[in-house]
Amino acid sequence: NNKVPFSNWNTGILSLQEDLPEDFPKIKVDIVNNPFPGKIVMECFQVSTPEPNYIMISDENGNIEYFHKAQDQGADFKIQPNGRFSYASRVKVGDKYQAGPITVQNIKVQHKILDSDFNTIDSVQMQNELLADMHEFVILPNGNYLALSYEAFPIDMSKLIPNGNPN
Repeated sequence: NNKVPFSNWNTGILSLQEDLPEDFPKIKVDIVNNPFPGKIVMECFQVSTPEPNYIMISDENGNIEYFHKAQDQGADFKIQPNGRFSYASRVKVGDKYQAGPITVQNIKVQHKILDSDFNTIDSVQMQNELLADMHEFVILPNGNYLALSYEAFPIDMSKLIPNGNPN
């Protein structure tokens, strides 16, 4: 069993702002009213900036216990069912494209897999030029990986329905 219970982590608390890098995102906790004990696994992610983002873990009071400045814009930082951690890292940013009513940023990502000491032990990337989604990467119980991908199939809807959008 590769699971590492959060209670066994020995990361220490980095709760003072001066202990954190100058560009670390400001976290404001408005109310702490008897929170359930545990850890919060999160990231600060922005697609629109070339700046690196942070992946981080805090305690239930918002004290930072672990952080990493992901040079490749870490997103979807989480603990997997087998106890490993993972996050999506940007490999390439392409052009935006229209998908129905939404504009989608074309991002090619790889998912990095970390051990309980937060070392990168593997990475997974879609093949055949498919674009992996930044979310929903899962390590299955049998060790296989499940990842979502996008493949654009533009359809001229004006040929199929009256007043259909050709884009």
